[in-house]
This record gives sequence, C-alpha cells and structure tokens, in this order.
Amino acid sequence: VVVVVSVFAAATFSFALPEEELTITQPGVCHASRRATCLPALWAGLAEVASREKLAQTLTTIIFNCSFQHATLNFNQFQYFGWVPNLPAACYRAPPTAKGEIASEKDFWALMPNKFEVARQMAVSYSLSSFSEDEDYMDGTAQGHEGGAFAKSLFCRPEAQAIEGQLVMAMCQLNATIDERNKTSRAARPYHVAMPKQVPTSIAT
Repeated sequence: VVVVVSVFAAATFSFALPEEELTITQPGVCHASRRATCLPALWAGLAEVASREKLAQTLTTIIFNCSFQHATLNFNQFQYFGWVPNLPAACYRAPPTAKGEIASEKDFWALMPNKFEVARQMAVSYSLSSFSEDEDYMDGTAQGHEGGAFAKSLFCRPEAQAIEGQLVMAMCQLNATIDERNKTSRAARPYHVAMPKQVPTSIAT
C-alpha cells in the first residue's frame, strides 16, 4: 500500500472538497436552506490525513477490513451459528443467569427455538458463509481464471500494475506455505480460515 500510494499521491496533500459536495439534502426536504452536513466526522478524520504515511495507514485498514478480516468472520459463521445451541437466534424462555438454573436436558431443549427457527438459522448462516460464483480472490483466482494475476487489473499505470503483480505472487506463495503446513503439522486439523485463495478482494466484488 505504501508503494502504491507513493505512485499516486504527493508527499503532502489535503482533502478539500467544495462546500456543496460536503452536504446532502435531508430525506423528504428539498429546500436549499434545509441542507445537512454529510458525515462530518469522516471529513474531520480525513483532514488529519495529510501525508503518504497516514494515507497508506488509512487505506491499509480499509483494505484489510474489506478482505481478510471480513472473510475470516463472514465465511465461518456456519461453523458456529449452524449449531444452534451455540447462539440461538430465538429463545422460548428466559435464558439462565446462573449455573444450575437448567436442571435437565428437557429444560434445555425447552429454551431452544422450534425446528422451523432452527432450520431458518442454519439456512441463513450457511448462505452467509457461502462464496459467490463470481468472487475474485486475493491470489488472483476467479471464475474461469486460474490465478497468479488478477483477471482484470485494478490500476492503469504500469508501475502500479507491477506492484499489484508482486502482491498476487506473495499471496500465491502464502497459499503454498499454508498448504504445505496443512500436509504435515496440521494434517489432522488443516487451516483454511484466512488463505488468500479463500479471501475475496472486497466485501462485494
């Protein structure tokens, strides 16, 4: 990210937009005098991003949240929520507040949702944990594309495309390293949570 930012951004800069672009019309109100400031906290934060280093840090956080962090949390929901007693979406009696309040297995199942609610929770968590057919992954793999490079580059400048290629190759190497470890030390319980070949490039690709 630091290297790409150096291609596009000056050493120092500032985020400054015309005042009319920082406002939005309130819902249902069209009169010009009833305009509200749009996301003031966001622009206040951007005002502090005045160097390549801070911009790179901000973009790194956004990219990480939209790729690896989202993938590790989102695509593993079924493993936890699919077993409804882990976290039932609905309870049919007040949950216990102290150990020993549920005296029997019958009391426990009386707390759990009915079969319809269980099936719905399992279906929703399974759907949220599923990959779309048109995902683009961090190692460059995509539908009809084997990987090693993104099917469609995110940049136009050759120097940025070269950096993008280095990122994809690093992701492929990380895949290979994890695959090798899974064959040896993790053969019983292989690691698949944050492998680049299972991490989409963004939340919505």
